[in-house]
Amino acid sequence: GSSAHLSGELFKRQTGAPLDHVAYKGEAAAHLDMYGGVLDVAWANPATAKASLEGGKIKILGITGSRRVSVLPQVPTFTEQGFDGFALDSWLGFMGPARMPRPVVDKLVTALREITQTAEVRERLQALGFEPLGNTPEEFAAVQKSELAQWAALVKAAGVSIH
Repeated sequence: GSSAHLSGELFKRQTGAPLDHVAYKGEAAAHLDMYGGVLDVAWANPATAKASLEGGKIKILGITGSRRVSVLPQVPTFTEQGFDGFALDSWLGFMGPARMPRPVVDKLVTALREITQTAEVRERLQALGFEPLGNTPEEFAAVQKSELAQWAALVKAAGVSIH
């Protein structure tokens, strides 16, 4: 049920590619098996992929997001390559308890927005393949709701079980 697993399931369903999911306890172990020829393909986050690409260990086939990533600008998205409906944006969110008072939420959002706009933090996030959006709590909640529906439908259609 990881994002890599579900990305593979979506790609398989949309393309008809004969992919089999192989569960790993982490990205590094899967990549070692790919380097050694045990796996034909694997999913990776941009920072890991960049290091492996520069080391000559892999060829990056595409970016799953809706736009190219700053750390790998030469790599086209799957959408650019004709795979419609395969724009899967990754995100990190800052969350708190559901009953957090709105003034506290507003203060934290303002502080986080200021921090993510500093050169040091932006550079570090971009090196990891992330770009701070600074959206509102309501916009973030809408993204979560939309993605939950999308992923739930895929999990059901693919018969994925969560262990």
